[in-house]
Amino acid sequence: VEADYNGNGGLVLTRLFTEHPDTQKLFPKFTGIAQSDLAGNAAVSAHGATVLKKLGELLR
Repeated sequence: VEADYNGNGGLVLTRLFTEHPDTQKLFPKFTGIAQSDLAGNAAVSAHGATVLKKLGELLR
């Protein structure tokens, strides 16, 4: 995971929003992004990276 925070973070959020579409509404800055555009969206990847980094800090 640490080798590619942006790539993996984007995958995590994309999968979350795809498998549980209602969760996307909890992130106002992502509500206007179509599910087909989530995987390549830089903001989604960046936020996913932040989530993974913070989760890693909590688990250490």
